[in-house]
Amino acid sequence: MWKHPYLQSPGKGESMSQEMENALLFASDFNGILCSSIDETISNLMSIQVMESLYAYLLEKHGITKAEVPYRLELFSSMIENFFGSTAARIIGRAVARNLYGHLKLRFEDNPNFTLSDYVDEAKKLQTNSH
Repeated sequence: MWKHPYLQSPGKGESMSQEMENALLFASDFNGILCSSIDETISNLMSIQVMESLYAYLLEKHGITKAEVPYRLELFSSMIENFFGSTAARIIGRAVARNLYGHLKLRFEDNPNFTLSDYVDEAKKLQTNSH
């Protein structure tokens, strides 16, 4: 399974700097919140069965697990667009972003030109700046 290089543990005999430890904790917390936001949004807008079917498709067709979705948002968004159309994909992306921002206690500002990835990148910046 592919792992983001920043999320891998140090090798034997290596130690992790405090800065790296903080980055690791931030990434794992942020990605966990992002995954939960995706789950909640899709299951609320559609159903748990639709959510599970989407993850099953990602795994079967692309070898991507649910935990890897934060690193493959473009592919995830593309799949949503292929399944539901571009208008619905934008609505779903905004709903996921709104949910994510709520969990992070950030103020959500709708931007019609933003994709889900744009909202997530912006949330990471805002979250990093608030700490």
